[in-house]
Amino acid sequence: MKSPLANVANSLQSFVEFSDDKLDYLGAFLDMSTNYYEHTGVQTLARRLVERAYAEI
Repeated sequence: MKSPLANVANSLQSFVEFSDDKLDYLGAFLDMSTNYYEHTGVQTLARRLVERAYAEI
């Protein structure tokens, strides 16, 4: 007969394995749907605007 702690540990292990698989799919989807060039362009523009505003002070 398994102890209650062993049952909880088994349940947690099953949940983590299930979650890990689903998170892999989510990560792959986010990688495919992210336009890194657009994101980087927005960051560059924002940085230049902040630098320009700081220089004008």
